[in-house]
Amino acid sequence: MLHLIILLLHLNSGFGNHSPTKEFSASDTLAWQPETKLTWNDFLAEAPSRNNFAAFTYTLISMEYSAKITDGKVKPSFKIYAAFNKRKSWVKKQKEARTPEILAHEQAHFDIAEITSRKLRKALQSETYSRNNLEQKINRIYQETIQSGDEMQALYDEESDHGLNKPQQLQWLKRVEREMAELADYAR
Repeated sequence: MLHLIILLLHLNSGFGNHSPTKEFSASDTLAWQPETKLTWNDFLAEAPSRNNFAAFTYTLISMEYSAKITDGKVKPSFKIYAAFNKRKSWVKKQKEARTPEILAHEQAHFDIAEITSRKLRKALQSETYSRNNLEQKINRIYQETIQSGDEMQALYDEESDHGLNKPQQLQWLKRVEREMAELADYAR
C-alpha cells in the first residue's frame, strides 16, 4: 500500500502567517544548490517604503513524503529542499543597499535554510515508524526542526546585527560553512 502526503512547509526570515500554496511556484523560487549563489537580480519584490533594512530574504522548505507499507513495516521516503522565493525577497534600490557584504548576509540566510533542510532529512531518516505513528512522528520532527531553524535565523540576525557587526558576521559565515560541511551526508 502506498500512502502519499504532500507537505509544502516553509521556513523564512520573516514572520507572519502565510499560505504555502501562494508562496511557492517553480518560477518564483530557486532551489538551494551548492554551485548557485544569490544575485541582486533574484530579489524581485518591491522594498517596503518604511523599512530600515537594506534587503530581505524569504526562504522556505518544501517537503514531500511517501511511505510504503509492506507486511506491516513502514518505509517512508522523503523529498526535502530549501528554496528562495524571488517574489517575496527584496532589496532597496539605493546603491549602498546592494553591496557584496549585504548579499553575503542574505546568502547566509538561504544557507541556513539549507542547513535546516539537512537537519530535517537527518532527523527523519534516523527515526523508525509504524503504521500508527507515521504522521505523528513526521509532524513532530518537522515542527521541532523548523522551530530550531527559525531560532537560528533570528539568532543570526541578532548576533550579526543584520550583518552590520562585521566580526560577528564573519563568525556566522564560518559557522554556516562548518555546519554545511558537518551535514554534507544529508545534502539532496
